[in-house]
Amino acid sequence: MKKHSQIVFLAIFLSAMLLNLKCKKDNPITPPDATPGRRDYTWFIDTIYAGGNIIRAIDGVSPSDVWAISTPGDFSQTFYHFDGTRWSTDGMNREIAPEAIYAFSSNDIWTVGIGGNIWHYDGNAWNFHSILTADSSNFYSLEDIGGYSSTNMYAVGLHSYQGSDIDLHPLVYHFDGNNWLRINIQDVVCTLYKIRFFSPDKALVLGLKNQNSSTSTDTNKIFLFNGNNLQEIYSGVNGSGAIADIAQIPGGILMLKGRELLFFDGINQQELITVQNSEFGYSVEGRSIKDVFLGMLDGIAHYNGSDIEYLYNFSDPNIRGDFIKVFPNSLFINTYNNSKHINIIFRGYLK
Repeated sequence: MKKHSQIVFLAIFLSAMLLNLKCKKDNPITPPDATPGRRDYTWFIDTIYAGGNIIRAIDGVSPSDVWAISTPGDFSQTFYHFDGTRWSTDGMNREIAPEAIYAFSSNDIWTVGIGGNIWHYDGNAWNFHSILTADSSNFYSLEDIGGYSSTNMYAVGLHSYQGSDIDLHPLVYHFDGNNWLRINIQDVVCTLYKIRFFSPDKALVLGLKNQNSSTSTDTNKIFLFNGNNLQEIYSGVNGSGAIADIAQIPGGILMLKGRELLFFDGINQQELITVQNSEFGYSVEGRSIKDVFLGMLDGIAHYNGSDIEYLYNFSDPNIRGDFIKVFPNSLFINTYNNSKHINIIFRGYLK
Protein backbone atom coordinates (compact mmCIF):
# COMPACT_ATOMS: atom_id res chain seq x y z
CA MET A 1 0.00 0.00 0.00
CA LYS A 2 2.82 2.35 0.87
CA LYS A 3 4.56 1.60 -2.44
CA HIS A 4 1.33 2.29 -4.35
CA SER A 5 0.95 5.66 -2.59
CA GLN A 6 4.51 6.60 -3.54
CA ILE A 7 3.85 5.75 -7.20
CA VAL A 8 0.64 7.83 -7.22
CA PHE A 9 2.45 10.77 -5.60
CA LEU A 10 5.29 10.54 -8.15
CA ALA A 11 2.81 10.51 -11.04
CA ILE A 12 1.01 13.57 -9.68
CA PHE A 13 4.32 15.37 -9.17
CA LEU A 14 5.54 14.63 -12.70
CA SER A 15 2.20 15.71 -14.18
CA ALA A 16 2.39 19.00 -12.29
CA MET A 17 5.94 19.59 -13.50
CA LEU A 18 4.99 18.93 -17.13
CA LEU A 19 1.95 21.20 -16.84
CA ASN A 20 4.10 23.94 -15.34
CA LEU A 21 6.63 23.64 -18.17
CA LYS A 22 3.86 23.68 -20.76
CA CYS A 23 2.32 26.81 -19.26
CA LYS A 24 5.66 28.56 -19.30
CA LYS A 25 6.20 27.61 -22.92
CA ASP A 26 2.70 28.61 -24.03
CA ASN A 27 2.67 31.97 -22.21
CA PRO A 28 3.98 34.55 -24.72
CA ILE A 29 5.89 37.64 -23.70
CA THR A 30 3.79 40.75 -23.40
CA PRO A 31 6.14 43.68 -24.11
CA PRO A 32 5.07 47.19 -23.10
CA ASP A 33 2.36 48.61 -25.35
CA ALA A 34 3.84 50.44 -28.29
CA THR A 35 2.56 52.33 -31.30
CA PRO A 36 4.44 52.19 -34.63
CA GLY A 37 7.27 54.71 -34.65
CA ARG A 38 7.06 57.67 -37.01
CA ARG A 39 9.36 58.15 -39.99
CA ASP A 40 8.87 61.83 -40.87
CA TYR A 41 12.26 63.19 -39.84
CA THR A 42 13.94 66.45 -40.84
CA TRP A 43 17.68 65.98 -41.17
CA PHE A 44 20.71 68.14 -40.37
CA ILE A 45 24.37 67.27 -40.99
CA ASP A 46 27.32 68.31 -38.80
CA THR A 47 30.96 67.86 -39.81
CA ILE A 48 33.64 67.60 -37.10
CA TYR A 49 37.32 67.22 -37.95
CA ALA A 50 38.42 66.77 -34.30
CA GLY A 51 42.10 67.01 -35.14
CA GLY A 52 41.96 63.71 -36.96
CA ASN A 53 40.39 61.92 -34.00
CA ILE A 54 37.59 59.42 -34.48
CA ILE A 55 34.45 60.01 -32.43
CA ARG A 56 33.84 56.76 -30.57
CA ALA A 57 30.48 57.36 -28.90
CA ILE A 58 27.87 59.98 -28.05
CA ASP A 59 25.42 60.34 -25.18
CA GLY A 60 23.39 63.02 -23.45
CA VAL A 61 20.20 63.87 -21.62
CA SER A 62 18.50 65.86 -24.40
CA PRO A 63 19.11 66.80 -28.04
CA SER A 64 20.43 70.17 -26.83
CA ASP A 65 22.85 68.63 -24.33
CA VAL A 66 24.90 65.96 -26.07
CA TRP A 67 28.49 64.86 -25.50
CA ALA A 68 30.81 63.09 -27.93
CA ILE A 69 34.14 61.45 -27.09
CA SER A 70 36.97 60.97 -29.57
CA THR A 71 40.07 58.84 -29.60
CA PRO A 72 43.45 60.65 -29.94
CA GLY A 73 45.43 61.53 -32.05
CA ASP A 74 44.90 64.99 -30.77
CA PHE A 75 44.56 64.94 -26.97
CA SER A 76 43.17 68.50 -26.99
CA GLN A 77 39.96 67.42 -28.76
CA THR A 78 38.86 64.47 -26.67
CA PHE A 79 35.48 65.89 -25.60
CA TYR A 80 32.89 67.67 -27.79
CA HIS A 81 29.60 69.17 -26.63
CA PHE A 82 26.47 70.00 -28.63
CA ASP A 83 24.19 72.72 -27.21
CA GLY A 84 21.39 72.34 -29.74
CA THR A 85 23.06 74.63 -32.25
CA ARG A 86 26.75 73.81 -32.56
CA TRP A 87 29.50 71.44 -31.47
CA SER A 88 32.44 72.79 -29.46
CA THR A 89 35.47 71.52 -27.53
CA ASP A 90 37.33 73.16 -24.66
CA GLY A 91 40.72 72.44 -26.26
CA MET A 92 42.23 71.15 -23.01
CA ASN A 93 44.98 68.58 -23.37
CA ARG A 94 44.06 65.28 -21.70
CA GLU A 95 46.19 62.23 -22.38
CA ILE A 96 43.32 59.78 -22.37
CA ALA A 97 41.63 57.58 -24.95
CA PRO A 98 37.95 57.23 -23.96
CA GLU A 99 35.93 54.35 -25.37
CA ALA A 100 32.45 54.91 -23.92
CA ILE A 101 30.32 57.62 -22.33
CA TYR A 102 27.19 57.42 -20.14
CA ALA A 103 25.04 60.33 -18.97
CA PHE A 104 22.83 60.02 -15.89
CA SER A 105 22.05 63.76 -15.90
CA SER A 106 23.53 66.99 -17.26
CA ASN A 107 25.90 67.19 -14.28
CA ASP A 108 26.62 63.49 -13.85
CA ILE A 109 28.38 62.03 -16.90
CA TRP A 110 31.04 59.32 -17.02
CA THR A 111 33.61 58.07 -19.49
CA VAL A 112 35.87 55.03 -19.45
CA GLY A 113 38.73 54.05 -21.70
CA ILE A 114 42.13 52.57 -22.41
CA GLY A 115 44.39 52.06 -19.42
CA GLY A 116 41.40 51.84 -17.08
CA ASN A 117 40.91 55.61 -17.04
CA ILE A 118 37.61 56.95 -15.67
CA TRP A 119 36.62 60.61 -15.97
CA HIS A 120 33.57 62.42 -14.61
CA TYR A 121 31.71 65.57 -15.68
CA ASP A 122 30.05 67.49 -12.81
CA GLY A 123 28.23 70.10 -14.86
CA ASN A 124 31.20 72.46 -14.99
CA ALA A 125 34.27 70.49 -16.05
CA TRP A 126 35.67 67.07 -16.84
CA ASN A 127 37.81 65.71 -14.01
CA PHE A 128 39.90 62.60 -13.52
CA HIS A 129 38.06 60.18 -11.22
CA SER A 130 39.86 56.83 -11.08
CA ILE A 131 42.22 54.47 -12.83
CA LEU A 132 41.43 50.77 -12.56
CA THR A 133 44.35 48.41 -13.04
CA ALA A 134 44.17 44.70 -13.78
CA ASP A 135 46.79 42.81 -11.70
CA SER A 136 49.91 41.99 -13.75
CA SER A 137 48.40 42.68 -17.18
CA ASN A 138 50.42 44.36 -19.90
CA PHE A 139 47.32 45.98 -21.38
CA TYR A 140 43.87 46.74 -20.06
CA SER A 141 40.94 48.83 -21.19
CA LEU A 142 37.41 49.67 -20.10
CA GLU A 143 35.02 49.51 -23.05
CA ASP A 144 31.62 50.47 -21.61
CA ILE A 145 29.95 51.85 -18.51
CA GLY A 146 26.35 52.12 -17.32
CA GLY A 147 23.79 51.42 -14.66
CA TYR A 148 20.74 52.85 -12.93
CA SER A 149 22.59 55.50 -10.93
CA SER A 150 26.13 56.69 -10.28
CA THR A 151 26.00 54.90 -6.92
CA ASN A 152 25.30 51.54 -8.57
CA MET A 153 26.99 51.13 -11.92
CA TYR A 154 29.27 48.75 -13.78
CA ALA A 155 32.21 49.06 -16.16
CA VAL A 156 33.27 46.24 -18.48
CA GLY A 157 36.38 45.69 -20.57
CA LEU A 158 39.41 43.51 -21.15
CA HIS A 159 42.98 42.84 -20.11
CA SER A 160 45.91 40.95 -21.60
CA TYR A 161 48.97 39.41 -19.96
CA GLN A 162 50.88 39.23 -23.24
CA GLY A 163 49.73 42.51 -24.72
CA SER A 164 48.32 40.79 -27.81
CA ASP A 165 44.85 40.83 -29.32
CA ILE A 166 44.47 37.06 -28.96
CA ASP A 167 45.24 36.92 -25.23
CA LEU A 168 42.21 38.83 -23.98
CA HIS A 169 40.37 38.26 -20.72
CA PRO A 170 37.20 39.92 -19.38
CA LEU A 171 37.02 42.70 -16.80
CA VAL A 172 33.96 43.74 -14.77
CA TYR A 173 34.00 46.44 -12.09
CA HIS A 174 31.21 47.67 -9.82
CA PHE A 175 30.95 51.19 -8.33
CA ASP A 176 28.89 51.76 -5.17
CA GLY A 177 29.27 55.54 -5.05
CA ASN A 178 32.55 55.41 -3.16
CA ASN A 179 34.76 52.62 -4.46
CA TRP A 180 35.30 50.56 -7.57
CA LEU A 181 35.41 46.81 -6.87
CA ARG A 182 36.56 44.25 -9.41
CA ILE A 183 34.05 41.39 -9.77
CA ASN A 184 35.71 37.99 -9.72
CA ILE A 185 33.89 36.56 -12.73
CA GLN A 186 34.88 33.39 -14.56
CA ASP A 187 37.41 33.76 -17.38
CA VAL A 188 35.41 33.50 -20.62
CA VAL A 189 38.53 34.51 -22.63
CA CYS A 190 37.10 37.42 -24.56
CA THR A 191 36.61 41.18 -24.61
CA LEU A 192 33.51 42.58 -22.91
CA TYR A 193 32.49 45.74 -24.73
CA LYS A 194 28.85 46.63 -24.07
CA ILE A 195 26.44 46.32 -21.13
CA ARG A 196 22.69 47.03 -20.93
CA PHE A 197 20.41 46.48 -17.95
CA PHE A 198 17.15 44.74 -17.02
CA SER A 199 17.50 45.86 -13.39
CA PRO A 200 20.27 47.37 -11.24
CA ASP A 201 22.06 44.01 -10.96
CA LYS A 202 20.86 42.07 -14.00
CA ALA A 203 22.16 42.84 -17.47
CA LEU A 204 23.18 41.61 -20.89
CA VAL A 205 26.84 41.93 -21.86
CA LEU A 206 28.34 41.72 -25.35
CA GLY A 207 31.62 39.88 -25.80
CA LEU A 208 34.07 39.29 -28.63
CA LYS A 209 36.52 36.41 -28.74
CA ASN A 210 39.48 36.94 -31.06
CA GLN A 211 40.84 33.85 -32.81
CA ASN A 212 44.53 32.96 -32.89
CA SER A 213 44.54 31.70 -36.47
CA SER A 214 44.66 33.69 -39.69
CA THR A 215 42.10 31.29 -41.15
CA SER A 216 39.64 31.76 -38.29
CA THR A 217 37.20 34.55 -37.64
CA ASP A 218 36.18 36.19 -34.39
CA THR A 219 33.24 34.97 -32.34
CA ASN A 220 30.51 37.27 -31.00
CA LYS A 221 28.93 36.37 -27.69
CA ILE A 222 26.03 37.53 -25.50
CA PHE A 223 26.12 36.88 -21.77
CA LEU A 224 23.47 37.17 -19.09
CA PHE A 225 25.07 38.90 -16.07
CA ASN A 226 23.62 38.64 -12.55
CA GLY A 227 26.06 40.94 -10.76
CA ASN A 228 28.52 38.12 -10.07
CA ASN A 229 28.69 35.70 -13.00
CA LEU A 230 28.36 35.51 -16.77
CA GLN A 231 26.08 32.97 -18.45
CA GLU A 232 26.57 32.61 -22.21
CA ILE A 233 23.26 32.66 -24.10
CA TYR A 234 24.51 33.24 -27.66
CA SER A 235 27.63 32.61 -29.72
CA GLY A 236 28.12 33.25 -33.43
CA VAL A 237 31.09 33.40 -35.79
CA ASN A 238 31.68 36.67 -37.66
CA GLY A 239 32.15 35.07 -41.06
CA SER A 240 28.65 33.59 -40.93
CA GLY A 241 27.10 37.04 -40.38
CA ALA A 242 26.38 36.21 -36.76
CA ILE A 243 27.07 39.69 -35.36
CA ALA A 244 25.48 40.57 -32.02
CA ASP A 245 24.13 43.78 -30.48
CA ILE A 246 21.89 44.88 -27.61
CA ALA A 247 19.81 48.01 -26.95
CA GLN A 248 17.82 48.97 -23.87
CA ILE A 249 14.14 49.87 -24.27
CA PRO A 250 11.25 50.05 -21.76
CA GLY A 251 10.49 46.62 -20.36
CA GLY A 252 13.61 44.85 -21.58
CA ILE A 253 16.35 44.73 -24.16
CA LEU A 254 16.40 44.52 -27.95
CA MET A 255 18.78 41.71 -28.81
CA LEU A 256 20.37 41.09 -32.18
CA LYS A 257 21.54 37.58 -33.04
CA GLY A 258 22.99 37.87 -36.51
CA ARG A 259 20.04 38.97 -38.65
CA GLU A 260 17.44 37.97 -36.09
CA LEU A 261 16.03 40.81 -33.95
CA LEU A 262 14.41 39.79 -30.67
CA PHE A 263 12.89 41.32 -27.56
CA PHE A 264 14.21 39.89 -24.28
CA ASP A 265 12.59 40.64 -20.94
CA GLY A 266 15.31 38.89 -18.93
CA ILE A 267 13.48 35.56 -18.87
CA ASN A 268 11.88 34.96 -22.27
CA GLN A 269 12.81 35.93 -25.81
CA GLN A 270 10.41 36.91 -28.58
CA GLU A 271 11.43 37.20 -32.22
CA LEU A 272 10.41 40.47 -33.86
CA ILE A 273 11.85 40.24 -37.38
CA THR A 274 14.70 38.80 -39.44
CA VAL A 275 16.53 41.51 -41.38
CA GLN A 276 17.15 40.28 -44.94
CA ASN A 277 18.79 43.40 -46.46
CA SER A 278 22.38 42.63 -47.51
CA GLU A 279 23.40 46.15 -46.42
CA PHE A 280 22.50 45.46 -42.79
CA GLY A 281 25.34 46.68 -40.59
CA TYR A 282 24.34 44.61 -37.54
CA SER A 283 23.66 47.39 -35.03
CA VAL A 284 20.41 48.34 -33.31
CA GLU A 285 18.88 51.02 -31.08
CA GLY A 286 15.27 51.81 -30.31
CA ARG A 287 12.49 53.42 -28.32
CA SER A 288 10.17 50.38 -28.27
CA ILE A 289 9.57 47.09 -30.10
CA LYS A 290 7.81 49.07 -32.84
CA ASP A 291 10.28 51.95 -33.06
CA VAL A 292 13.65 50.36 -33.85
CA PHE A 293 16.62 51.88 -35.69
CA LEU A 294 18.89 49.60 -37.70
CA GLY A 295 22.42 50.58 -38.64
CA MET A 296 22.96 49.84 -42.33
CA LEU A 297 26.22 50.00 -44.26
CA ASP A 298 24.68 52.69 -46.46
CA GLY A 299 22.40 54.54 -44.04
CA ILE A 300 19.88 54.19 -41.24
CA ALA A 301 16.73 52.06 -41.49
CA HIS A 302 13.62 51.80 -39.31
CA TYR A 303 11.40 48.94 -38.15
CA ASN A 304 7.88 50.01 -37.07
CA GLY A 305 6.54 46.63 -36.00
CA SER A 306 5.42 45.75 -39.52
CA ASP A 307 8.14 46.51 -42.05
CA ILE A 308 11.56 48.08 -42.57
CA GLU A 309 12.21 51.30 -44.50
CA TYR A 310 15.23 53.54 -44.87
CA LEU A 311 15.14 56.85 -43.02
CA TYR A 312 18.37 58.12 -44.55
CA ASN A 313 20.80 56.91 -47.23
CA PHE A 314 24.43 57.99 -47.05
CA SER A 315 25.42 59.59 -50.34
CA ASP A 316 29.11 58.67 -49.97
CA PRO A 317 30.12 54.97 -49.84
CA ASN A 318 33.09 55.94 -47.65
CA ILE A 319 30.74 56.90 -44.79
CA ARG A 320 30.26 54.24 -42.18
CA GLY A 321 27.86 54.49 -39.25
CA ASP A 322 29.14 53.73 -35.77
CA PHE A 323 26.66 54.77 -33.08
CA ILE A 324 22.99 55.78 -32.80
CA LYS A 325 21.71 57.89 -29.89
CA VAL A 326 17.94 57.99 -29.55
CA PHE A 327 15.93 60.75 -27.85
CA PRO A 328 12.10 60.87 -27.59
CA ASN A 329 11.67 62.97 -30.76
CA SER A 330 15.10 62.90 -32.36
CA LEU A 331 18.12 60.76 -33.06
CA PHE A 332 21.83 61.33 -33.63
CA ILE A 333 23.86 59.07 -35.94
CA ASN A 334 27.62 59.18 -35.50
CA THR A 335 29.55 58.29 -38.69
CA TYR A 336 33.07 58.56 -40.06
CA ASN A 337 34.22 59.31 -43.63
CA ASN A 338 37.21 57.06 -44.26
CA SER A 339 38.45 58.96 -47.31
CA LYS A 340 38.18 62.49 -45.90
CA HIS A 341 39.03 61.52 -42.30
CA ILE A 342 36.19 63.52 -40.81
CA ASN A 343 33.40 62.75 -38.38
CA ILE A 344 29.87 63.36 -39.65
CA ILE A 345 26.88 63.44 -37.32
CA PHE A 346 23.40 63.18 -38.83
CA ARG A 347 20.67 64.70 -36.65
CA GLY A 348 17.07 63.72 -37.32
CA TYR A 349 14.06 65.50 -35.75
CA LEU A 350 10.46 64.40 -36.02
CA LYS A 351 8.37 67.00 -37.82
